[in-house]
Formats: sequence, C-alpha cells, structure tokens
Amino acid sequence: MARWTKVTIKKKQDAVAASLAKGASVKAACKAAGIVWQTLWRWVNVYPEFAAVVSENKEAAIQVVYDAMFRAATGHKYAECKVTLDNVYENGFQKKGKNGGALIKRTRVRVNKEVQPSVPAADLWLRNHDKSYVQRQPEVAVGMDMAELKRTLTEEASAYPETEEKEG
Repeated sequence: MARWTKVTIKKKQDAVAASLAKGASVKAACKAAGIVWQTLWRWVNVYPEFAAVVSENKEAAIQVVYDAMFRAATGHKYAECKVTLDNVYENGFQKKGKNGGALIKRTRVRVNKEVQPSVPAADLWLRNHDKSYVQRQPEVAVGMDMAELKRTLTEEASAYPETEEKEG
C-alpha cells in the first residue's frame, strides 16, 4: 500500500472537517473523505492541530442541534421558494425556443411559513437549561395509582395562587 503524501493527508483532513462542520457523524465524515475511522483517530493523536479542528467542528455541530431545538421549542418562521415550470402557449400552439424545443416559463413564488412551538421540545429545553423548572415538575413514580397521582398533582397545584374563573 502506497504511503500518503502530506498534501493528500491535508486534503482528506479538510474533507473530514468540512463534513463534521455540517453536522455529519464521525463515521459519515470518514466515509465522505474516503478513510476509515481508525485513520481519523490516528490523525487526531498524531496531528494536534487536526485534533483541535475535529473537536471544534463537533462542538459547532452540537450548537447547531441546540439552536434547532430552541427554534422547535419557541416556533419560528421561514421562507420557502416554490418553482413551477409551465409550457408557453400562443394562439393555442406551444411556442418554440431558439433551439427548436418547447419554450418553458419558470415561475418562482416565495411562501412565508410558520412552525408552531413544540411543547415536548420546550419541555426538553427547559429541563436542560432551567433547574428550577425541573423542581416544579411533579414526581410520578412508576406504578403509582391514579388516586395517589391525583393527590400529588393537587398538592402541587395548591402551591400556586388561585385564579378567578370567569363565565363567558
């Protein structure tokens, strides 16, 4: 087996770093670069600057997931571009283009969409970022019967001030 040159190693390391920066797993990054995972970890041990890049990109991928979880928890808006292709007709006949083929009209429409907040994502985010939120949650033991669960929830609810109910 031929030895790799420093240039080849650098190119493969850059390919791994680029894949990791996009959020790929280590296995997928190795596959994209055309190396096996053992080679990646050997390079991490041999090249300290590559080890720093791998670690930094893994942290960046984690931050991307945190950001996505926060957006899912709070809801967000985004723009979507839809493209339609239609044949162009004139006097009931399809128009021809310069090369003799059918003339096609491309239409782009920008559509603004909104994603509603996700309660499970908000719960997960709060559990990981607000310790007082976790303390406010009722503890439900596995096998707890309904009467005991109701009593626990009633005790938890009594800790909060009453609100007036209005008929409407």
